[in-house]
Amino acid sequence: MIATMNELNRVRDECYDMVKQRAKISAGTSAIPALAIDVAADVAILLELIPAVNKRFGLSKEQVAGYDPQIRELVAANRGRGHAGCASGNRRAS
Repeated sequence: MIATMNELNRVRDECYDMVKQRAKISAGTSAIPALAIDVAADVAILLELIPAVNKRFGLSKEQVAGYDPQIRELVAANRGRGHAGCASGNRRAS
């Protein structure tokens, strides 16, 4: 459980780094000139990334249920994987 603002900032930064790493992978797959490879890669990346970020922040299904409908729709596909969550928005300047 995240108990301090410093810990929250550390987890946020780690998740931001995870997202940047996956974005590089996504960009690389978009250069492959095969039909729908980039879309399939993006879906696979998100199916891994969203639950990983959710886990890092310690979010439960009950907490996710409190999200607005658009966010819940975005993470609904991940509920069967044991974790559901979403990381969105811009990174704050530290």
